[in-house]
Amino acid sequence: MKQELDKPNKEIISGQLLDYILWLYDLPSRQESFAEYICKFLPISCSILEVGCGRTGIMSRILKEKGYKVSCMDPEIDPLYLKCINSFQEKFHYETTNIEEYDYLIAQTPCDATEHIVRACVSKKKPFIMSLCSMPHNLINGDMLSSAQEWYSYLQNISSNLKLSYKKLDPFTVTPILKSSF
Repeated sequence: MKQELDKPNKEIISGQLLDYILWLYDLPSRQESFAEYICKFLPISCSILEVGCGRTGIMSRILKEKGYKVSCMDPEIDPLYLKCINSFQEKFHYETTNIEEYDYLIAQTPCDATEHIVRACVSKKKPFIMSLCSMPHNLINGDMLSSAQEWYSYLQNISSNLKLSYKKLDPFTVTPILKSSF
């Protein structure tokens, strides 16, 4: 983060730097803003799996406090932060992760799990809402696309039931959101 502060990139800012800026201005965190966005679409009675929740599962904890039935998954998860939330310390894989018991999957910038989530949800016709990173990540086949726009197009073209939109969830950035319409 120090490098970003010393030599800012005018086009891309890391999530950590954005979190810090939001904190400085006493604004809701990225997780709080995305959770509020999700709550507009998901009924409180639904069962949610958050994929790529990070070490502390901040968004899962926020949604749990709002009354949602939430489980979360990440290979780096620390169960000490997730008391009373069903958590899985593992990678999400489109062929092996069981998503049948969940009504919705959500993910906030899940990086290399992105295509796995999309393919699993498309094959099972499971609805999802996901915010995308501002940089492309490895595809399942190991390839790397050259730009974020190329990556977004690739993901959206996996199924005609996917919609890409851009939302201003905080005062500083526009977030690409990929949703399914199953």
